[in-house]
Amino acid sequence: MNALVEHRVFDHVPLDGTIGLEDLASKIGWEPAVLVRFINAVLVQGIFEEPEPRVYKHSASSTAFRDDAMRAYYQLGYVSLTAINRISPKCVPNTSKVSDYLKIHAPRDVYDPLKSPFSYSRGAEGKTYYQLLEQDPAFSDVWHKGMAQAAPFNPVLGMFPFRDMKEAVEAEPERAFVVDVGGGRGNALVDMMKECDGSFGAPMVLQDLKEVLQGEDPVRIDGVQVMPHDFCNEQPVKNAHVYYMRKVMHNYYDDKCRTILRPIVEAMGPTSRLLFGDMILPETARPGDDALPFYMDLRMLMIGGTERSEAQWKQLLETVGLVIVKIWRLPGAPHQATIETRLRGK
Repeated sequence: MNALVEHRVFDHVPLDGTIGLEDLASKIGWEPAVLVRFINAVLVQGIFEEPEPRVYKHSASSTAFRDDAMRAYYQLGYVSLTAINRISPKCVPNTSKVSDYLKIHAPRDVYDPLKSPFSYSRGAEGKTYYQLLEQDPAFSDVWHKGMAQAAPFNPVLGMFPFRDMKEAVEAEPERAFVVDVGGGRGNALVDMMKECDGSFGAPMVLQDLKEVLQGEDPVRIDGVQVMPHDFCNEQPVKNAHVYYMRKVMHNYYDDKCRTILRPIVEAMGPTSRLLFGDMILPETARPGDDALPFYMDLRMLMIGGTERSEAQWKQLLETVGLVIVKIWRLPGAPHQATIETRLRGK
């Protein structure tokens, strides 16, 4: 909201009539693909209306922010928040500086992981979010503990039926059942083995960077082969039944994703599946919709990534030779999903 207020987005939307995304972005000097992410996050709160895709008009709530008094009242509260941040930076997330970032950066800088809003907020441009994470032990500890607490909200099970792989895996047990690429400490594989009561006699492989798997607290899981691996390099496990990536793609924009995906695609066999445990961003944002997907998208913007709609997923995957077989959505939370893909033509 502060970014929209400070960049006078409310003033550029006409009181009577509509304005398209491209025109509005041009008036404030932002990338359209960035602006839409901010607008979606307020549309679900009834701020602005979207009578047709990517076309906006004022609602009763958004009109109020054209008033200088209302705008000043809002910013008074925001100034108090940033004052707290200066006194105790741990109290307020660094999203408070994103408006300043957008004032002084070129529109496309947001796509450069070395110039992310988060890096800017830390005074550390030239380093990625994950480099900063690992060089700050206190921050890293909070992050890893936070991810563990968030796991129940990003479930592995209840979507793709891993247990239904039994017949195929038992017929070819020499092939790895699941290769969890970038799988952290292996929580996803543990969940899968609980559902399947084991691994159907085939290997389960956990891959991540050496410092993640063999650091101060080495990962040890019964029935799981721990394999240090950089997912930008050649995939050493060929023709697995399932390659699995959970909450990886949303950390990066498409160019980097293609770099990560190509080695896996090259390792896949005719019947291999590549599953993505990730979020599906709704195509539209309407008042009363679940705000979480749009807020998560803004969080990913801060650190150099993006959530994707179904159409955006399809477009990305097709560029590396994958087709979507089925999207398995979580009952009650359809934005959480497992995307099942195979090689094109297989």
